[in-house]
Amino acid sequence: MEVKSGLGLGPIRFGMRRKEVEAVLGEPDEIERFDGDEFEGSITESWHYDEQEVSLSFDEESGWRLIVISVTSNDHLFEGQELIGMELEEFEDFIDALIFGDMDYEDCSTPEMPNHQLIEVDELSMNFWFDDDALTEIQWSPLFDDEESIIWPVEE
Repeated sequence: MEVKSGLGLGPIRFGMRRKEVEAVLGEPDEIERFDGDEFEGSITESWHYDEQEVSLSFDEESGWRLIVISVTSNDHLFEGQELIGMELEEFEDFIDALIFGDMDYEDCSTPEMPNHQLIEVDELSMNFWFDDDALTEIQWSPLFDDEESIIWPVEE
């Protein structure tokens, strides 16, 4: 399936309700529920589809609409390209060539996960996670027209 910035993944679109997603992908292999902290106050539910290597997050604050998608498999292409496993330098060249905007880097390394890096491309609302300089996960959300207003590709 094609990773579509701001839109979704293949036929799955941001803003879809859990029942709509289930009608397309079936029942998830695992559902995790996270209680928000005292500042966020919102509950998030993550659905994991092991065979497709896809995770989908719905949150209470958004009316249980699909808000985040994550993939870890090369079965999912971005701009027609397989990205998972791509080396950091090749990835940077790929993004630069497409003129998507600035890349923000963050070192997220821990003793358990040394050399764990995040590259954010705000213009795409996308995060790219690297371990040992190889891309391991793509994570994205809908686009925003300002700091707080989501542009939903699927309307209520």
